[in-house]
Amino acid sequence: MLKVFKCSKINLHNTVKNIKTGIPLRCLDVMGCGAFLLSNYQKDLDEHFKDGKNIAIYRSLEEAYDKCNYYLNHEDERKKIAYEGYLTVKKYYNYE
Repeated sequence: MLKVFKCSKINLHNTVKNIKTGIPLRCLDVMGCGAFLLSNYQKDLDEHFKDGKNIAIYRSLEEAYDKCNYYLNHEDERKKIAYEGYLTVKKYYNYE
């Protein structure tokens, strides 16, 4: 799966509606391999990551569509966010 994440331009994540708290492991998996993540808004993600810096967050389907279109057309920015996400996960979310 990690190779699929890394080779994908955008990894779209949508949290199951009954999950209200926590950071989904899939999000950490995607960012931990240096891949770009576009995820729906969740309070815990918003508290630990910064939209547009180390993750991309959407709050509606329209915003998800717009952000997909934007980041597909702004490769350097997308790669920078993916790299910052990787550094954040590496620093704060490891086995130690």
